[in-house]
Amino acid sequence: MKVSNPILTRFYHRMKNQFKLKDLDKVNKRWADVFERQDNLWKKELSNNTGKKILIATSTGGHQAVIPIESLLAVALTLRGARVHFLLCDKFLPACLQATITSFNSKEEFPKYGPQKSLCDNCFKTGYEMYKPLNLPIHLNSELVTKKEELNAYNLAKNINSIEIKGYLLDGLKVGEHAYAGALRYFARADLKGEMDAEKVLRRYFHAALLSVYATERILSEYNFDCVVFNHGIYIPQGITGEVARKNNVRVVNWNPAYRKQCIVNQKIRGYNAKLFEKQTARCTRLDMVP
Repeated sequence: MKVSNPILTRFYHRMKNQFKLKDLDKVNKRWADVFERQDNLWKKELSNNTGKKILIATSTGGHQAVIPIESLLAVALTLRGARVHFLLCDKFLPACLQATITSFNSKEEFPKYGPQKSLCDNCFKTGYEMYKPLNLPIHLNSELVTKKEELNAYNLAKNINSIEIKGYLLDGLKVGEHAYAGALRYFARADLKGEMDAEKVLRRYFHAALLSVYATERILSEYNFDCVVFNHGIYIPQGITGEVARKNNVRVVNWNPAYRKQCIVNQKIRGYNAKLFEKQTARCTRLDMVP
């Protein structure tokens, strides 16, 4: 479906070109400026939309390679009639893909305090300020999980035998597998052998995975989205978001920045990493490589 309003079309393409900038403050300001100048047109577009309900489950708002694209995607979908919502973590999860062993001043900080002490304030602020000018619904993780669910997740993560975490299933969801993947990414390793704080980190990611299940289940049940779009499709919380959505028969589209310049990998079945391993040689073998 094409964008019908020529003025909105022009500012959409103008903003698309601005996302080549690396300075997110400048991008945020341009969004605010655009919507200030086209406020009435944008509000009319929002009020008239009756299309499919799309959840852009960014979650990690501080991911600077992600939020410009997902904000642009939200505008593009809205201009095509979709009803777009966002999902952000508001300093709620005890672990996520934003955290890596090099993100902190000491190796002891994350196992003891999680990301809240060093990462969360800026992460949430960055994502929220990017999305707020769009005047689209923004859902927060902390608002989607009950106190009882928080307690259940905490107790299970604290008391489970660490050996059982990797293979743990919750109602058929591979919660433990995604938690383990999150811990591996944190350490940037293929296994956790020999890491002094491996168990503490793994328990943090398992705790975050459980909370992510509760948050995703609730938002999908309350809003009946037709499709969930988000980056990566693996790790925490994105891997869990996909698991829960597929279980509830909600279409999932994953994407990630590609290795080629100004390209993305788009995958509708599994996380983007699975797409990288697909061998598509038919077209290459037909090419005439003789100079």
